[in-house]
Amino acid sequence: MSSFERGDYTFEVSLHAINGLDPREGLLISLLKDLRIYDKLRPIRLDPMYKAFFPDFSMVVPADADEYRDLLIKKFPHEKEGIDSFYAEIGHLLTVMDAHTLITKGEYLSGIWKMISNPRAMVTVISCVNFTMAEFLDRFFTDEALRTVMAAYTGMLGDGPDNIAGMIFAGMWAAYHNNGCYYLEGGSQSISSALEEVIRKNGGEILLSTRVTKILIEDGRAAGVRTRDGESFRSRYVISNANALDTLFKLVGREHLPREYSEDLEKMEVGAAAFTVYMGVDKDYREYFPGNTHTLIVMPSFDTEENFRPMREGDISRVMFGIANYTKTD
Repeated sequence: MSSFERGDYTFEVSLHAINGLDPREGLLISLLKDLRIYDKLRPIRLDPMYKAFFPDFSMVVPADADEYRDLLIKKFPHEKEGIDSFYAEIGHLLTVMDAHTLITKGEYLSGIWKMISNPRAMVTVISCVNFTMAEFLDRFFTDEALRTVMAAYTGMLGDGPDNIAGMIFAGMWAAYHNNGCYYLEGGSQSISSALEEVIRKNGGEILLSTRVTKILIEDGRAAGVRTRDGESFRSRYVISNANALDTLFKLVGREHLPREYSEDLEKMEVGAAAFTVYMGVDKDYREYFPGNTHTLIVMPSFDTEENFRPMREGDISRVMFGIANYTKTD
């Protein structure tokens, strides 16, 4: 959630899009209001979501779920039954997401009733948990090109369909296409800046360039942090956005973790690697980005795993990649 400047250029660090900001259905709005930053943000709706290039065709992907379904059926009429089934499963998943939102808002009875009144929704969630993304897509589609189309945005999840949980993919797909796909005026830095304003206004202090070397543990709970220069800060909660292995093994320490839990952590594998080139140009390329989108995605192969294998092998000549032109939307 940051940006940086080089000369006359401002670069977005990483955010392509944020979901859950549709006025009626947005799952994120209540959280941003609780943080008192919602009114400080100016969301920009992305539509289409992106344009994707495949080996022998390209596709402009609508943000709206129903428009996307019509486009998929037009492009792959022989897969209509599978497309309809996929959308039905996503609808069940949305029921669970809506119930979860109600519960987090404190509307417990409404949330629980929404859940138990649609038992098929719970079956869908369980099935997503037990399948990889590739297996989940295989339940609906036989056309390899269609499976690749559905996987075009998977790069945002950090690995290929064989290594991503079906639930993670289905949740992301449903959130973007049903709860809105947005960028923010001023880029993702606008969220960090809004949070900073609220923290300082309420007497908080922000220490930049301050490395934490230890999470303090007392009576089995996180009780604060210690920095590299030896200062300690006590707190009720500690939040780390470092990866799980560094957070738990280096900052917390194995001595505070159950043995079985440590063994599970050690089985974790690093996801596919990616790198970003930040490029300032002296030409206006907006005509190449349709509608109100800033993202192009290039998928070199219809073999979805083949699109990710070069990322693991470090072969940059064959990787799938995206081009983001934030000037188009901001």
